Amino acid sequence: MLHHQTKQMYRIYIIQTGIAGRLLPKLWLIMRLTVIIMIASLVQVSATSLAQRITINKTNKNLISVLKDVRKQTGYNFVITDDQAEKSRPVTLNVSQRQLHQVLDELFSSQPLSYKIDNKTIVVYDKNVTNISASAASVIIEIHGLVSDENHQPIPGVTIRHKESGAAVSTNPKGEYMIKIPNASGTLTFSFVGYQSKEIAVNNQTQIDVTLNATPSNLNEIVVIGYGTRKKEADLTGSVSRINGDKIQNRPVTGTLDGLQGLIPGVAITRSGGQPGQQGFALAIRGSSSINGNVPLVLIDGIPGDLTLINPEDIQDVTVLKDATAAIYGARAADGVILVTTKRGKRSGTPSISYGFNLAVKKVGLRKKAATTDHFVRMFNEANRNDGEKQTFSDATLEKIAANDPGVGPGENRSLESFPMFYQNKDWYGRLFKTAYRPMHNISVSGGGENSSYLVSFGDIRDNGNISEGKNSSVRDNLRIALQSNITSNLKLELTTAYDYLNTRTPSQLHDAISNGLKMFSYLPEKNPAGNYFGYQGYENPVQELIKGGEETMTNNRWNNNVKLDFEPIKNLVWTGQVGINLERMDNDANYKTNTEYNWDNTPNLLIRNNPNRATFRNSSTVYKNYSTYVNYSKTFGQHEIKAMIGASQEKFTQDSRYIQGQDFFSNEIFRLPLSNSKNLRAGDAKDWNRDPWALQSYFGRASYAFAGKYYLEGTLRKDGSSKFSPDKRWSSIYPSLSVAWKISEESFFKQLVSNDKVNLFKLRASWGRTGNQDISQLGLFDYVQLINVFGQYPIDGSSAARLAALKGLSSPSRTWETIETENLGVDLGLFASKLSLSFDLYRKTNNNMLVSITYPTTLGAAAPTSNAGTLKGKGWEFNGQWNDKIGSFQYNIGTILNYNTNVVSDLKGNDNYNLGLTQARQGYPLNSYFGFKGKLIRNQADLDAYAAKYGGKGIVPSAQPNGHGGLGIGDVMYEDIDGDGQITTYGDKSKGLNGDAVYLGSQIPKLTYSVTGGFSYKGLDMSFIMQGTGDKYEWRGNGNFGVPLAHFWFQPLDYFYGRTFTPENPSAQYPRLSNNETVKNNNYQFSSMWLENTRYLRMKNITIGYTFSDLQVARIKVRSIRVYVSGQDLFEFAKGTWKGTYDPEESRTPTIADDAGKMDFYNFYENNYPMYRTFSVGLNVKF
Repeated sequence: MLHHQTKQMYRIYIIQTGIAGRLLPKLWLIMRLTVIIMIASLVQVSATSLAQRITINKTNKNLISVLKDVRKQTGYNFVITDDQAEKSRPVTLNVSQRQLHQVLDELFSSQPLSYKIDNKTIVVYDKNVTNISASAASVIIEIHGLVSDENHQPIPGVTIRHKESGAAVSTNPKGEYMIKIPNASGTLTFSFVGYQSKEIAVNNQTQIDVTLNATPSNLNEIVVIGYGTRKKEADLTGSVSRINGDKIQNRPVTGTLDGLQGLIPGVAITRSGGQPGQQGFALAIRGSSSINGNVPLVLIDGIPGDLTLINPEDIQDVTVLKDATAAIYGARAADGVILVTTKRGKRSGTPSISYGFNLAVKKVGLRKKAATTDHFVRMFNEANRNDGEKQTFSDATLEKIAANDPGVGPGENRSLESFPMFYQNKDWYGRLFKTAYRPMHNISVSGGGENSSYLVSFGDIRDNGNISEGKNSSVRDNLRIALQSNITSNLKLELTTAYDYLNTRTPSQLHDAISNGLKMFSYLPEKNPAGNYFGYQGYENPVQELIKGGEETMTNNRWNNNVKLDFEPIKNLVWTGQVGINLERMDNDANYKTNTEYNWDNTPNLLIRNNPNRATFRNSSTVYKNYSTYVNYSKTFGQHEIKAMIGASQEKFTQDSRYIQGQDFFSNEIFRLPLSNSKNLRAGDAKDWNRDPWALQSYFGRASYAFAGKYYLEGTLRKDGSSKFSPDKRWSSIYPSLSVAWKISEESFFKQLVSNDKVNLFKLRASWGRTGNQDISQLGLFDYVQLINVFGQYPIDGSSAARLAALKGLSSPSRTWETIETENLGVDLGLFASKLSLSFDLYRKTNNNMLVSITYPTTLGAAAPTSNAGTLKGKGWEFNGQWNDKIGSFQYNIGTILNYNTNVVSDLKGNDNYNLGLTQARQGYPLNSYFGFKGKLIRNQADLDAYAAKYGGKGIVPSAQPNGHGGLGIGDVMYEDIDGDGQITTYGDKSKGLNGDAVYLGSQIPKLTYSVTGGFSYKGLDMSFIMQGTGDKYEWRGNGNFGVPLAHFWFQPLDYFYGRTFTPENPSAQYPRLSNNETVKNNNYQFSSMWLENTRYLRMKNITIGYTFSDLQVARIKVRSIRVYVSGQDLFEFAKGTWKGTYDPEESRTPTIADDAGKMDFYNFYENNYPMYRTFSVGLNVKF
């Protein structure tokens, strides 16, 4: 690489020779050969002259190394051929303070070579060439120039080659170059990985500036695989996807997962909310492989890490291994592998400094809306009429509400008549949220020398939450240092250390306050006339909860250390040793302050929240150690290429957790344990003081063979031992994988049929593999022996407290590895010079011995253990198509990703238990399936009479007799008798072959996910967009406080239901009639198709528009480049099932572990979810 120093440049030119060149006179041979090595010093060079003094002490060194020393001390350039370098003799030279010509005379006296000085260039020639002269040497022509990309950014490392002579140089960090060629004719070629090559005729030019365009295809990219790399177009045989880090940078995203959504084929990323630092992202590769959790293995520079904490600006690229290519990682790779490569410094003498700033404005997007005061009282009165009751709210009250009367009247609300009635409207839920701001800063410094490089980066993000009151924010800081050094020519060291800090602060009653923001009647005021927070009848004032309810602080400190050593003892054989040590400390401190609500007359309310006050203190410390060593060997002979790798690794993980709580603190503002009542100090129970270690030892290998650039074969073997299983089940089987590829486009018959400019790549792939799974949350330490649970908190003050002990459940020493088998067929196409690139994969994966709970007779007397008795099958396909082209200076791209995945729990050993509503696993059905009744409305008397005649007293609610108040009537829900037994039942009598009337209604998991991406660049202007969506997926919102109208008379309904319920005036309504009668509601609000929503959507995930100033525009302020941009995230969506924007289509019920047997609890509701937001931002990137 060519490096420019502050005052002058110096080079050694090594000229390559060929057969033709050896037939020419030696003088012309020197002029026509390639410059292939250019080395710059890291020290500044002063002006040189023939009288400059030189000191050299070398013993038995090669000539080139001595010439380098001469160059460093004098600044003179050398021109020497590779033949001359090879025939030169070892040099022993010991001179001190000698002049240049004296040193050169002595240096070449013992060589078959001589030299000639012309200006600042020393031309080396054979001694038998007698006609060399300064005038001949001066025939060399110098050409200067600058190489940049479409955005006018300089490109370092571009190779410039003179086609006729073979002379070659590379651009320096500023994109500049200088090449010497024998004459002023011929052609220069400019080439660089990731860019389209370009040829320029010299035509006597001495200044040639070139713009290179990015390669319009990712088929030639180098991708990282397990313990090695592959070239995607050439020898990659598996299903692997890769994206560059710039795809997720320069966007207003808080983390890597947010930035990756919709960008990688086969990868589904979901989120559950918008709370800063806790957005609840979930990640899956090609669907689920087990009911026991699906967590892909994430490796950051080869060491397991966390995508939620890494700074997106530190990422160089992300590679996803989806099929048998993941098998090399064994026990933790059953759900696929994500390989993150972080940025490294470039070996340039001049430090490069980059700074980025982004300021985002966050506004709540789709959000819940409680009924207005007017709508609420009308809906309540409508329910009264339907129930044959007197209306609760008088006509006079309705008139006052319509007039927005500020007065106060006597209470009218059902059972709350002792409390006053108000007539205005307050959007309590909207009161809890505001517009928030989020600044981000990123700075990096990189550079290096001839044999080393460094990069130091720091990122800071202050993510302020949208909650209007209290402290609600997330602060994330990332500091990273990456060092690389060539200790010797065959020994390379990489050292990376990273510190990640995450601090999240929220009101301790946050989610309760969000829920109460919907519960509070819209007519209630926030404060009473005395200025105190108003509340009544057990209602918590949500604004008061946020401000005075307390605070929770969660802090995560993580320090990751990664040392990697590569040693090449012989050519093509590389030994790698790597050590990773990750340290993590998490603290969670929460306090719950005592606060009082007041009545309208300012008397204290009966409700005193958090009495006595209390505080909890949790922390955990984690140490993870990873040691790996492996050897890679590659050899090419003729048309054959072989590669082999063998290695071993060991992992050890330890986590210690602690918990303590105190009550009745002397201060309601300062929560320190010494200030609490000593009688109320508790150290938690056994599960709160826990040590959870595990260890994993692995051996692995891989071999591959390629022939003629057409045929590829690769296989891997892996064996793991896990401490999570009993000693006799600890070691897995040897898990194999095999993959093949055929590059048809390289076949001669294909080239004869189709021209290369139409189809430049046609490649078929196939793979098969098995891998084990031990990454199962239910597998705890020593679960293979009988364990005892201890209940009851330990008092610190010495007082006695009753404590209980019970069997945790039967042990399971026979439990062993889940085994996942994957199969994949794929095709890659590059069309029209790779302007159009297409990839298609068809896959299947099967878990044949999944750990499941088996139903035993109740006489067992204990919780049954899990066993390897289940089977889960998944299959699908994925498509990736990208078009890249340019018209003049206008370059554009458009692409789409389609993912289709289905799964079925094919075997649970006959266990057919399921829940009404969401069920995680039922034999014969997909994961996370909904089961319920098929319901429709009784819309007329004929429907009612027919239903009554057939199912009177035999409905799902037998007491709900048709006709009459308190029973079913027109506008209520009737259900289908699926099994035809003449009654509506959930499960049916299995002994009679009856399966009940609850049927499969749909899955929470979409089969289809997709995205559309595109953009353009024109001179300095650029634009990009991402659209992301899903096919059919279902959410059931009934049976909650707000999923159905007037679920409880003390809650107001969602405004969405106003005007959408059945009345005689609205007989085509979607929803059943309103009622306050519990029997009627019990019938209408069953788990049924009536309340199941298809929530498929297409969302405009991101639009970014930027402008990069030209070099001339920024030269005056002495910076390399400036880019400004505006960006929007989650701007709008086309969605179903949102209830007119009440719910976000990505919101879903998330299962939580309910007990030691692994039973999942899905009965959580949506009302306390932190709403998602839309982001608008401006940004600036500057490079110095």
